[in-house]
Amino acid sequence: MGKAKFKLILGRRKNYPLHLELEVYKGADCRVLISTGIVLESESQWDNARQIIIKNSNAEQYNKYIRQLIERIVDLENISEKNGEPLTPEAIKMAAKSQTAKGEDVFKVFARYVEEDKSIRYSTKKQNLTFIRAAHGYIRYYKNSPSATLYFGEVSVNIIKSMNQYLLERLGSRSVYDIHVLLRKQFRHAVKDGLIGGNPYDHFEIKSCDKKNRQGISEAHLGILENIFNSKGYTNAKQEVVLDMFLFTCYTGLRISDVKSLKKQHIQKEAQGYVLHKRTIKTGIEVTLPLYSIFNGKAQAIVDKYIDSEDRDAIFPYVSRYAIDHYLHKLGEMLELPFTLTHHIARHTCASLLAERADNPFVIMSVLGHGDIKTSMRYIHTSHKTAAKKLEAIKWESDMTAEEIAQADNDLASMCDLVRAACEKKKLSQTLTRFTLGVVNCNVDKGQLIADWIGKIRKTDYSIEAFGKRLEMLVE
Repeated sequence: MGKAKFKLILGRRKNYPLHLELEVYKGADCRVLISTGIVLESESQWDNARQIIIKNSNAEQYNKYIRQLIERIVDLENISEKNGEPLTPEAIKMAAKSQTAKGEDVFKVFARYVEEDKSIRYSTKKQNLTFIRAAHGYIRYYKNSPSATLYFGEVSVNIIKSMNQYLLERLGSRSVYDIHVLLRKQFRHAVKDGLIGGNPYDHFEIKSCDKKNRQGISEAHLGILENIFNSKGYTNAKQEVVLDMFLFTCYTGLRISDVKSLKKQHIQKEAQGYVLHKRTIKTGIEVTLPLYSIFNGKAQAIVDKYIDSEDRDAIFPYVSRYAIDHYLHKLGEMLELPFTLTHHIARHTCASLLAERADNPFVIMSVLGHGDIKTSMRYIHTSHKTAAKKLEAIKWESDMTAEEIAQADNDLASMCDLVRAACEKKKLSQTLTRFTLGVVNCNVDKGQLIADWIGKIRKTDYSIEAFGKRLEMLVE
């Protein structure tokens, strides 16, 4: 008897969608029709002459599966002949059942890729596994089953698009962007391993999140969040931790990575209260914050809620990034914000509040742990209220009369000549503080005169010693 013959048949039942079956024929006693599990949308996706699938996003994967299925049956036939046994329909069906056209479980494979990646830190692995679970959550929702999963043979660009919309309704744009970037990378890995014919992200554009949205929430919104647990519907323990972590950043400016890694050893109790000492993860800069005084001790009150826990060394209980983004997204919707609420916005909020109160970028630089003052300047958002306060503080008119100003100009001119002579220089620096310091050092009487003149403008009484020290500090 000759070798077994194989033929693929599409749409034998003449109904849609079209199922692809494999006919195995080896004599009248051994004829079997096997369902491949492959379903095509139309006859245009099938080339009957060449017996291959065409014009289908999973064509390469499906054709590879069919070849492997036939090879498996051929191997079974060779083994049967070697053992002197006939090839039976039951044996053929058993061989077909041991393989599926759907391929391997996408999420199990991706989780394995993450676990085996030695180039990333443990914290990054946990974050990536959380992203994979978020994508898996969409499949459970899509298939309406808690045990549902996704196989490589089912992957299509339409599923990616639908998942994108699902995630955007539940997470911030930054998290959705990170999830897509991770999935794209893992699909590339799967293509190299031959688990899927092509990367669905080749036909899907990942939209980058808006990094220019540098703004914080208002004090009114901050007040609502501070009192939110007095309202109904927000009593979940995990939600409370997420909100406390967000508020803690509003009061301290710490990044989410530093808040999550904050331990009891970073908090020292001194006479006045708690002081935070921590080296930031991103920049490695040592940050020291008096929690008892900053924003009237609100940060210390939050630490008090968690620091006495005996079951962990960390201040805050562990919450995944997915859960943080999810709950903050819901809080942002409750506040009706025009942008997505993220943990990083808390950092901007801290900088904005400090800018209104301290009006000193170096204070912001110290609190936020920046290595460059230019970075701190990006966090300062001048509100209409802040601008109005600064404009009101400007002295638009001088208290001196025209005669007094003219006399002061004459005094300055004579002092300038005196300093030139004393310093034996033809030209004097244009810096007022250096000029005045020269006057003070060269001629006490003249120095006191100019100290009185500046003191009159600033409504401050300067002694010659105090004025000289102030000038030296400015010059240095």
